[in-house]
Amino acid sequence: MSRVVRLLALLLACAALVLAARPSLAQLGSTPPGPRRFPHTPSTPPPASGGPVHIRVTDADGQRGPVTLVPRSGGYIGELVVWNDGPGLMTVSRVALRGDDDDPRLPSHFTARFSDGGGGSGVIPGRSSKRITITWIPDREPKLHQALGHVVLTSNDEASGEVAMGFVVPQTGAMGFLTSHLLTLLLLLPFLVAVVAFAMRVTDYAGEEKLRGLTLLSTGGMCLLAIVLYQGFDGSVTRGDGNEGFQFVERSVLASSVGVEYYVGVDGANVAFVLLTALVGFAGAIAAHRVTADAGRRLTTFYGLYGLLLTGTMGVFVSLDLVLFTGSWAVMLGALTLLLFAGAAVTSRSAARKAALASALSTALLAFAVGALYLHSDPNYLGDGTRVAHTFALPELMRVAWNAKHLTLFGVSWVKAVWTLLFLAFAIAIPLAPLQRWFVDAVVLAPSPVGAVALAVVSKVGVYGLLRVSFGLLPDGSRWAATTLVAAGVLTIVVGGLLAVLQADVARMVAYAAVGQMGVCLVGLGGMTREGIAGCLVQAFSHGVVVAIAFVLVGALRSEPGTGDHASLRRFFRKRPFHATVLGVALLASTGLPGLPGFWGVAAALVGAFPVQRALVTTAALAGAVSAAMLFRTLHGAFRDDASPGERTEDDTAGEPRVSRELVAVLPLLALSVALGCFPAPLFTLLQGGVSDLNQLVNPPGPDEIARAPAPSGAHPG
Repeated sequence: MSRVVRLLALLLACAALVLAARPSLAQLGSTPPGPRRFPHTPSTPPPASGGPVHIRVTDADGQRGPVTLVPRSGGYIGELVVWNDGPGLMTVSRVALRGDDDDPRLPSHFTARFSDGGGGSGVIPGRSSKRITITWIPDREPKLHQALGHVVLTSNDEASGEVAMGFVVPQTGAMGFLTSHLLTLLLLLPFLVAVVAFAMRVTDYAGEEKLRGLTLLSTGGMCLLAIVLYQGFDGSVTRGDGNEGFQFVERSVLASSVGVEYYVGVDGANVAFVLLTALVGFAGAIAAHRVTADAGRRLTTFYGLYGLLLTGTMGVFVSLDLVLFTGSWAVMLGALTLLLFAGAAVTSRSAARKAALASALSTALLAFAVGALYLHSDPNYLGDGTRVAHTFALPELMRVAWNAKHLTLFGVSWVKAVWTLLFLAFAIAIPLAPLQRWFVDAVVLAPSPVGAVALAVVSKVGVYGLLRVSFGLLPDGSRWAATTLVAAGVLTIVVGGLLAVLQADVARMVAYAAVGQMGVCLVGLGGMTREGIAGCLVQAFSHGVVVAIAFVLVGALRSEPGTGDHASLRRFFRKRPFHATVLGVALLASTGLPGLPGFWGVAAALVGAFPVQRALVTTAALAGAVSAAMLFRTLHGAFRDDASPGERTEDDTAGEPRVSRELVAVLPLLALSVALGCFPAPLFTLLQGGVSDLNQLVNPPGPDEIARAPAPSGAHPG
């Protein structure tokens, strides 16, 4: 026990030191724009006088930056230092904040001027320096409580060109440190479980029960942090409000030579997925009490991989850097595959091989597409102001005019080719028809908590990838493939529903039914409307909640004697009628039946897509209705009790009043699903800013709409 305590203390101390020693995690950066985006292009700078000049920019302490603004007099203030390291007279012709009326990057009321009263220009003698003061006077009730930006300077140092310095306004107040590092903590908590578990495995320390407790503590902490995130998140924030529309942003440079950063944040497009991951991860940890050591699986291995699965999934959802996104993607799918390999059953190993192939193919396609995006991106700045030739930052890649580059790949349009690669990578993970088999095998043969996380959360990363990467970076390609998206969604609904009712095994029935309903998300996306995108996100969240309930309770069913077929479900209903009823209702809720929590997302997705894809959407609605009816009939037959009281055995009723841990695990999710079914408005409100931004990208306003639109509230050049 003492070794584990010392190990935990060392790990926590290291984590605290990392957070304290890396100010860039607290000093949130902004996406570094390409220099050509600045308004008011200056005239040719005057030649240097008295010898060469060399410009260098640091913070007030002589460090590279970024500069941290501190509270003062109702606002925030910070200073950077401009150095002339050459002997000549250096003229700084312009000091500007990144952004303009058409591309606001900052909240309003920011200024950057020379501290000596020189305004936006100045002269610096050789071997000397001048200071620039950055100030922010936020609105009385600001939407954003942090800010991220760059100050860019133009001088007569032609060799250096434009130089930049990043600056940040971190979260302040009693919980400032917590909120400034909220997303990092959400990543560290499950990763801590993985580190401790693998350390116990290496040292052969026998403390599995303590590891269970640590996992519960970690995932419970994730839920508490998710509540803090929900309370502090403003769903009305859009890109026009500054900070690229993101909140709780953290940014630091990892490899400046290639432009790789630790860059995370949330907006309306991913905040629901972050909450879902925390909730389902906690439910899975509670239900994991049935996972026991056997000849092929050690508990340390299981909990270590479970922690990595949650870390990778959370990393995909919060990443704003494509290297971090792809790495998290690989960790997530790799952990799911290794959990299958850890099983002793031959069928588990066979499923693991299929999962390994699917994971490798999906990751390879994603990595290839990311490489293509990076190599053709524009010059940019990192969070600290370092100039780079290319960028992996998602917000900056959204600004690249890909079609204007007239690129080709494999002899076809570059945009269409890269979009297709991304679509295939994400389709494998959703998974779309006809690619469901590997995923269903993985869900069914993995331990039930892992199956619940995979069905409820991992299946959503593909949908999120389409939203964040395909829609966000390649809106032209998304419009080109809109009909394909809807058709793929309809096919997935039809195939998933048919395969579900044909399954004799209850777990496979649940898995196929859940996977089939993911097609609704694609139908909503293919509509390219505000309602369709909102319906996709709401459906993904509510679907994840009810599917997690269903599959956690499937774990209770599998613990009972029997084969897991419909007869076993009937016995389960006799023995635990409440458990079985909740399982059946959750399964039906995932199909979008009216009056249940899954209805609102399905309805919004279909309504949003109907005006532009009438025939396909009608087919999707009919297929969904038929699938729901067939599933209801199957469940009715499974729950029908044909045995008379005298024919029931003692085992049929033994333990009936017992409250299982599975039921305890799903109670929060059950309460949430009831709330969603009755009051869906808070969820739609939470997502509205992200939905608006995505809709603007794939369905930009026409000239009349632009003329009627209010002026943006973003930053103006200082």
